[in-house]
Amino acid sequence: MNKKAMLHMEGKDYLSGLVGLIVLAAGAIPLLEMLNILNLGFSKILSASWFSSSVPFILAFLGFYLAIESIIELTNSNSIGWMSFMIGGAIMLIGLLVALEKFGIGPGLFGFEIPQMLYYIIFVIEGLFLIIAMWSMEL
Repeated sequence: MNKKAMLHMEGKDYLSGLVGLIVLAAGAIPLLEMLNILNLGFSKILSASWFSSSVPFILAFLGFYLAIESIIELTNSNSIGWMSFMIGGAIMLIGLLVALEKFGIGPGLFGFEIPQMLYYIIFVIEGLFLIIAMWSMEL
């Protein structure tokens, strides 16, 4: 990316990149710990009951955030915006279905449990797409 393009980036672009890095780290570090590549103790924090019960709500919010960011990408005629929108919508749907199950809405309709490792993989995918959105919103 040239300097002129970097000067035209706005605060929302940097915010998307920062959120993407945080979400990517929140998914990649526990995955690496599960594979015994790292041992930082980060997965103990993420596997705490207060955090694991709030993960579906976090996923629903992050999916919505990615969908909004992808709409900005689409208004700039960027083709990756459609892929980001579909990924954001799918992540938001997964988060909403599990969150609604916690409230007892839809008994038996959504009765599926998502393994912890799948949450980490979704965080990695979400983080990567938010980092991509940082640059593609300005193309």
